[in-house]
Amino acid sequence: MSDLITSQKYLDGELTLKEKKKFESRLEHELVLNEELVLIKELDEVLGDKELLEFENKIRSLILEQKRIQKTIKNKYKLIFSGKFLIAASVILILGFLSYIYVISTKPDINKIYNQYYVKYDPDITKRSESLSENLFAKALEQYMDQNYEVAIRMFNEMIANEENKLLASFYSGLCCMELREYKKALNYFNAINNSDSIIQIHSEWYTALSYLKLNDINKSKELFVVLVREKGYYSEMANKILSDLK
Repeated sequence: MSDLITSQKYLDGELTLKEKKKFESRLEHELVLNEELVLIKELDEVLGDKELLEFENKIRSLILEQKRIQKTIKNKYKLIFSGKFLIAASVILILGFLSYIYVISTKPDINKIYNQYYVKYDPDITKRSESLSENLFAKALEQYMDQNYEVAIRMFNEMIANEENKLLASFYSGLCCMELREYKKALNYFNAINNSDSIIQIHSEWYTALSYLKLNDINKSKELFVVLVREKGYYSEMANKILSDLK
């Protein structure tokens, strides 16, 4: 993994705990890496992850092309031409990049929007009786609250297979998948709830919309945010703000 990708994932909070500690250890000793991180953070305000990587690839391609020219061209005049070519190409690339920044600077920052509005769903259970603790759903919910998401999913899936609290189990399985950044899997669980007239449907629609947003499926996320605005429920105001940010 390149330093650019690692730095971007660090800023987006997508590194594992082990990767994060290793990267922060490098930051303590590598001045250049710190400077690169600051630069990436500044660029990230106007560029998405994909655009930043595309720009890195363009620079790398130009360097490789120049090396190829220097190896194959022997003639003095051709070397002079090669130097002029590099200067011209560099100017064109810089102008193109500046134009590119101008065009995409108005594009919404999907990660920033997602991180601003995504909050882990809290069932607000502070006390559990002894009888409740023996219930499979309560045990699975406890694993969810303790961030043991893979264990929780296995328990919720057992409930789904046995047709026990199927909608609730599907909802929390989807939430677990979101915490694990497995957004496509999360959608599979949420889609089992949407249009079910369940009391948790509005919550499922909100997290479904956020999952589509994180997957960069803007159209589908907008459709659901519009529905949430029209429902005038708990998520209506936030959905309306996101729609404004996505314009």
